[in-house]
Amino acid sequence: MEIFIPKYNSIKLRGYVKVDVFHPEDIHKMEPTFHDEGENTVDNNLLERIVHHIDGETSGVSTYQLPASGWHDDAHGYWDQSGDHDQENTHGILIDANATVSGQSSYTQGFFLVGPTLSQPDAYTARWVAESTWNGTQDDGNGATGTITTAYMGKYWTIGANNQASNSPGSYNWPIASYSITSFTMQVADRVKITWDIAVDQ
Repeated sequence: MEIFIPKYNSIKLRGYVKVDVFHPEDIHKMEPTFHDEGENTVDNNLLERIVHHIDGETSGVSTYQLPASGWHDDAHGYWDQSGDHDQENTHGILIDANATVSGQSSYTQGFFLVGPTLSQPDAYTARWVAESTWNGTQDDGNGATGTITTAYMGKYWTIGANNQASNSPGSYNWPIASYSITSFTMQVADRVKITWDIAVDQ
């Protein structure tokens, strides 16, 4: 008797992140004052939603996408959620800035990256590039620094208690991935740029 064991091709989902910080005088962004890169951590939420997309059991699968429309549009909206600063239910890339939110000592700020550029370098890779200028903890150029430590990618950002949000990946209702950055302190007017790839391969 012969026993046949099926052979499956494994599919890997991986992400790679590049973080660059540029001095404000480097208008062409040629020489970063800080650079970090490496593999990200893919959230199980993303894996689950890929399966939903394939099996068709969940309606509205297009809402799992991360397009330019609906992206964060205020780099410092994290500390002030009123009026035009409101970032509720937007999506994209967020950096933990490790700076105290004004009036909320138990919360630290996130720093939204805006103006995304989306591309597909090859048939199996999606790429997001976004950047923002750090303008102090209260978006007023007051000289307050922020220390970047972690980047998060996700969909449907939401505010938390006291109209502020924690800096955990749970700030996104649908977290996608995260990346631990070598600690770096941003000065006012520093420009932060992230290039984030998500790819599938065998």
